Amino acid sequence: MSTRNRDILILQCRNFGDAVIATGLIESLGRSLPDANISLFTRPQYLSLFADNPYVSAVYTASFPMGTLSRLDFKAIIDLGSKIWQLRRRRFGRVVHISGDLRENLIGWLIAPRGLIAPKWAKGNPFLRTIRAGLGFLRSQSVAIDDGNPNVYIAQQKVAAALGATAEAHPRLYVGGQAIRHAGNSDTIGLHVSASHHFRMWPVAAWRTLVEGIRARGMRVKIFGAPNERPRLLTEFAGLIGPDVEISTGALAEFFTALSGVRVLVCLDSFSAHAAYAIDVPTLMLTGPSMAEIYKPPPSAFINGGIGMACAPCMNVPTCTHSAQPYQCMREISPDAVLKRLDLMGALPSKTQAAE
Repeated sequence: MSTRNRDILILQCRNFGDAVIATGLIESLGRSLPDANISLFTRPQYLSLFADNPYVSAVYTASFPMGTLSRLDFKAIIDLGSKIWQLRRRRFGRVVHISGDLRENLIGWLIAPRGLIAPKWAKGNPFLRTIRAGLGFLRSQSVAIDDGNPNVYIAQQKVAAALGATAEAHPRLYVGGQAIRHAGNSDTIGLHVSASHHFRMWPVAAWRTLVEGIRARGMRVKIFGAPNERPRLLTEFAGLIGPDVEISTGALAEFFTALSGVRVLVCLDSFSAHAAYAIDVPTLMLTGPSMAEIYKPPPSAFINGGIGMACAPCMNVPTCTHSAQPYQCMREISPDAVLKRLDLMGALPSKTQAAE
């Protein structure tokens, strides 16, 4: 690899889950190309995801007009332009992203006009419903993704291969330079009960019933949330919290470490599913508004509450908000169905064992 081409900048401009996914590209490049200098351009709040990664040489930050933050104020726009100019002067040999969105195509081209690499999704690929495709002519190299492969993890592996990497693009999270690994089977089921949009949420009553069902099988429960969610979680799970039901709301590093100690994670369509995959924790994801096949970590299981509904998947643009029964794709998922799937995953002891 030439001196210039070994300088690679990865754009990660979207949400927390996307940032965790991108650690897979870092892993593949770092393991396959030991002479590569890998840098990140991402949001400030994601800095801790990459700070301890041994394959990352530098992290640059700015706000981006996409994902959950679609609009920027004047100050943020000026800062973004300044950072792009700073990175352009850095003269990276390759700039890469894994979405194919026109905004990332533009940012990447402005940084490295002759070195932008990104996916080109085939017409009809469902992933196109999640981005604003366009400006493909700005890419110096397009990585073709056919219409039968909508999963972002597949696309990421293809992008890694286009850069000359051969190692698996499996996400990894690091603390102190060491990858966090699943501690193995335990007597605890993890629940991550939050999502970035209210229409992705599962009813509190359903979560409470699930907690009771897990306890009845002799297992402990750890309910995860962000630090600012602790008061809400204490209220929602009042009466259940005790020696076998714990609320865990630490900082990210604490969350990742605690997550490594659960047997299985039950979560919504949120970043925690990708964090669990990075740590090799088996995952059961509950979804309805989105097409799980697009962002689902390869080995994870999921329950799709929208099957058979004419409006599903709405791809997170719900048409039922003001209807008499909104968000039925999530509310129709029963706690019993979740317990049965956990049984199939081997996550729960048999009812006979629990009764002994």
